[in-house]
Amino acid sequence: PIPGGRSAAREALEAACRELEASLGAQGVRCEVDARQNYTPGWKYNWWEMKGVPLRVEIGPRDLERGTCRFVRRHNGAKTDCERAEAVPFALTELDRIHNDMLQAAKAKRDDGIARATSWAEVAPLLKQRKLILAPWCETEESEEAIKEATRNLSSSSGQPSGQPSEATSEGRAALSGAMK
Repeated sequence: PIPGGRSAAREALEAACRELEASLGAQGVRCEVDARQNYTPGWKYNWWEMKGVPLRVEIGPRDLERGTCRFVRRHNGAKTDCERAEAVPFALTELDRIHNDMLQAAKAKRDDGIARATSWAEVAPLLKQRKLILAPWCETEESEEAIKEATRNLSSSSGQPSGQPSEATSEGRAALSGAMK
């Protein structure tokens, strides 16, 4: 937050922010000093979070006196204080950590949402769990239409597709194919 008015403290604070902005920009980090006076700090924090900015750097009057700044991660809210002299390497490291944390979380969520099915009987329960299903398929248009129709009409009570027998495949055939009939 940059204090209001045109005081020497405000100008010194904004100069420190602009200096850090230039240092981060020189390292290829897109950054912007939000020196708008018509909004509260909380409003500005929310504004940038909604835009998806992964890392917020805060410098206040006390930070200026101590030569520190605060980094706040958007994805988990973690706050870390750092010496301003070390801010640029710290920001680069923190951005890499954020990227890796978010990538690992996305991969875990994706992997948790995928299930493998080798028989038609396994499909209905997995669909009810809202899973993405990986299954062998013979890749014919007829079987594609049959699968679409069968999964569209899953009975909510039995878990079996309407009009389909419980044993839909036999040895050696693709689980989701024209052999389902």
